[in-house]
Formats: sequence, structure tokens, C-alpha cells
Amino acid sequence: MNMGKLKKFFSGIPYLKKIYNTIYNPATGNTIRFIAEKPVILNFLDKNLGKVLENGCGEGSLFTRYLADNSEHVTASDVLEERIEQAKKITYGRENISFTVADAQKLPFDDACFDTVVCTQVLEHIKNDRLAVSEIGRVLKENGRLILSVPVPPEPFDDSDLNPESADTHKREGYTYKQIRELLYDNSLEVLEYRYSFLIFSRFAFKLINWFNRKFSISPPAVIIALLTRLDKLVPQNEEFNPYVLVLKARKRDNLKKYPLRSVIAEKWEHVFDKLSDPYSPVGVTKRLFLRVQKTKPVKTILNYCKSDRDKKIIEAGSGSARIIVTLATMGFDATALDVSEQMLENASKLASEAEKYFGKLQFHTTKQDLEKLDIPDESYDVVLSDGVIEHWLDDNERLQVISEMIRIMKKGGTMLILVPNGRHPFYWWWVLTRYSGYWASPPTCRYGFEKLKKELESAGLKNVEVEGSNPYESISLWPRNFMLTHIGGILRRILPLPKWVKNRFGVTLTAVGRKI
Repeated sequence: MNMGKLKKFFSGIPYLKKIYNTIYNPATGNTIRFIAEKPVILNFLDKNLGKVLENGCGEGSLFTRYLADNSEHVTASDVLEERIEQAKKITYGRENISFTVADAQKLPFDDACFDTVVCTQVLEHIKNDRLAVSEIGRVLKENGRLILSVPVPPEPFDDSDLNPESADTHKREGYTYKQIRELLYDNSLEVLEYRYSFLIFSRFAFKLINWFNRKFSISPPAVIIALLTRLDKLVPQNEEFNPYVLVLKARKRDNLKKYPLRSVIAEKWEHVFDKLSDPYSPVGVTKRLFLRVQKTKPVKTILNYCKSDRDKKIIEAGSGSARIIVTLATMGFDATALDVSEQMLENASKLASEAEKYFGKLQFHTTKQDLEKLDIPDESYDVVLSDGVIEHWLDDNERLQVISEMIRIMKKGGTMLILVPNGRHPFYWWWVLTRYSGYWASPPTCRYGFEKLKKELESAGLKNVEVEGSNPYESISLWPRNFMLTHIGGILRRILPLPKWVKNRFGVTLTAVGRKI
């Protein structure tokens, strides 16, 4: 039986037709979109969408019919008439769909006439993307919803051989989350939530399709691309795994400009703390906790610097649970907890109140600040401490700016203590792939190694920087996570000291100390 007869046979039976299309049909970019992007977008869509504009509907195969099933009326628009004609054919003449040939930079609709706008993989094709977003904001009702997807640089394929004026050609590689969020904010559109799709395996699948097309003038079978795309479920849905598509849900707010735009990392941590508030609760804290924290590496390092001088002012930048900074306050230091989260600072104050039951009145303060731009005078503190914070800035320049801000508020001769996860640990990828909560719940991190951390702190202006691995025995309790192994690791740490090279290689944490001269 030849392929033509085989296709005809399968086409006559709906379920067999689906199997045939999966196995024998050539893969396209839409093959990946159906598997990776479409479920994310459908999850963002409400069940009652009201009046909907599908801005850039293409051939209508992805979302048009679903939108029609869950809305009062759908207006599907595209800049190319041939696509509109194709979309009309596959929507089967549904009465609540109308089609319009329209330029996204000049939409032919009244102000505030849509409850929902869906715009997927469109902005990157438009010369004046700012005007296109402005038009979306104009036609969207107050408190209306925008579902938007855009590519994230770098592109996995080369379209330089296409006509630069073509509607199919990318006018830009895409957008980082920070770029698209600012673009939406400038047009009174507030991001409510976002997710990445087309992660590392989907991006490879895209490259494979492009390579097959250029090398053999055919596409690989859809089943291979589908299997590759589904492997994305194995990794966290974040920037660390090279995503190609960013999907956002936003709402129209005419008074949005009254509220300053926070930094991206501050926004991410707010979402994390909303979900993880219980582990940071100070309820049930005893004196034993503070005595145990006094024996930890950060506290011992600060004591070594301060000697017997307890008049030193210490600030913890990104205090989180605040256990370290409150413990330092119990030892007589003037201690300040700095965090972007109101909830974390409230917990810190409660923790300090609990500590005062055992240690008397503390010199303890809190301040809500964004580390990218600290509202603190120069040279205010003797010691700046940061535990598990700076690695969450993935952009090198932004991370350097944060470190520089912390150095700015430190007195001359002062000390900075930085702790980051060891991104070069042999078990790093195991912890990521087995969904250890520290790597899935928190915002993504840059992978610090010994040399990278030292060079970065020196380039920011710190002198006499020393980096050392710490907590190597904690590797035992994290692989896998086990209560009994935690105790075994603690016993080994006390009775079996390790050489420095082992600490640097297997330490779960890298501890860096530098001076401002």
C-alpha cells in the first residue's frame, strides 16, 4: 500500500486520522505550539471571555474555535487576507465569529470595546510594536484581560533569507520579561501572571525542524518533535532553561501609572513569599534556635571580623526568614533586616519579639527596600550580609549594580559577607531535575562557581576577597532529601573536618568575604 492510499484509509476514521497526522505528518512550528504553548494560554483564559479580539489570528487553527466556544463574540483579525480566508474555512461558519483584515498598528475598532484580547506570536513581526501595544490598550475595556505570547531571545532559527518587509519576518528577536513588562506598563497594562514555554527541549526541536528544512528540504516527523517537546516537563518553567516563548496575562488599568513599577526580581520574590510564608513563620521559636544559628558559618565569620566590638552596625540585604540578622541582634549588634516583602519583614519583627523573651531588649530594625535602588545614605553600615540573594539576578550588569549598591552603603574598612549556592556542585542538576524545592520554588539563579564569584565581587570594587565552600556534608542530606541523612551529615561535620579543596568542590554554599578600602 503506497502512502497516498494509506493516508486516504486513515483519513476516513477520525481517531486513526489523528494517529496518522501525529506519525507521518511533517512537523512545523505549530506542532510545538500545540503541545507547549497552547495549554499555557488556555490555562490563562477564563471560561466567560465576553467580547474577544483575536489580534493576529493567522489561519485560525490554534485558538479561534476555542475562543468562540467560551465567549459572547469573537472578532478575528489578521493583516493578510489569505489567512483570514483560510480561518473562515476551518471555523465551520460559526455565527459568533467575524473576520477582519486589519493592521495591528491601526485597529479599526472603537475605544474600550473588547473584554479580552488574545495576541500570540504577533508583536515580534510588527515594526512599531509600541504602537501595536497602545492599540491593544485602546480597544480593551477597563479591567479587561490581555493574553499575550512573545518569543524570548535568542531566536532558534535564521529567517534572514525572508523578505524583511514580509509579515512573516521577525522585526526583532523577541523580548525579555523585563522589556515586555515595561512596554505593557507604559500602556496601562498590568501583568497579573506569566509563564514560560518552549523550554530547552522545545528550542532544540525548533532548531531540528529548521535544520531538516535547510538540509533536506523536508520537515522531520511530527511524532519526533512531539516527543522532544514533552521533555520540557522535566525541567523548571523559568529562564534558566533557555525558554523561547513567554506567555503573559495582563489587565487594563487606567490609573496604573500611580503605582511605581517594581524591579522584576522584587516582583518574583513577592510571588514566592505569598506561597512560602509558613516556613518563615516565627511561631514556636525557642532559645535553642538562636543558639544554634550562633554556631553557623555566617555568624562566626562576622564575629571574627568584629572581635569584641559589638557597636558595629550590620544590615542583611534580602533578609528572608531573618534568623541570621535577629541572632546577631541577640549578640548585641545594631542589626537591620532589609527585604522587599512586607510579610517577611513582619515575620522578622515577630521573630525579634520572640528573641527578646530570652535575650532582653534588642537593637533591631526593619526596612522595606528594593536592592536595585537602595534609599540608604552612603557608608551607613559596618557589615553588609547577603545570604542566597544576588544569584537571582540573571543579567550580569543588573547583578553587578545590586552588589555595587550594597558596597555603597558600607563604610570604608567595612566587610561584606556574601553567600550563594554552589552552581558547580556535582549534584546541581540532580537537585534541579528531582525538583528539590530550593530550585523549583525560588526564582531561577545564575550558576556561581568559585572563580566567578571572586571575580565578580572584585570587579564591583571589593578588595581582599576570599571565597570558600561550606556545608559539604549537607550534600548528603540533599541527595536525596532525608531527615536521617541530615543528622548523619551533622555528626560527620563535627567529627570529620574536610580539606579546603573538598569544601570548595562539594560545598553546597559558597561563602565570600571582602573589604571596602
